[in-house]
Amino acid sequence: MVRAFDLPEAPGAYVLLIGLARPLELPIARLSRPTLAPGNYVYCGSARGPGGLAARVGRHLRQDKRPHWHVDHLTAVPDRRIGMRTAPAHQQPQRRLPAGARVRQQRLP
Repeated sequence: MVRAFDLPEAPGAYVLLIGLARPLELPIARLSRPTLAPGNYVYCGSARGPGGLAARVGRHLRQDKRPHWHVDHLTAVPDRRIGMRTAPAHQQPQRRLPAGARVRQQRLP
């Protein structure tokens, strides 16, 4: 597991790949308590606050936390797997989709 101190305290962006071994019912009544199937899920986020990437990604890696974001329900599961990529703000390419571009959602195998 990567520890928060292995990551820069600078702002930046990150991608988490979260693997669930079993179905997970999300306790979010407003979303009608959906159940996620076992598999891989991708979460993209940014860390612009105090502590930057180290603080934000470090929080995602902890299992003992009070849920704040929806993704916290996935990252707090005891047998979940998490992979990640980070990019400090000064290394992030600025890209825009061309007008009319379509974004597809796809479940990862």
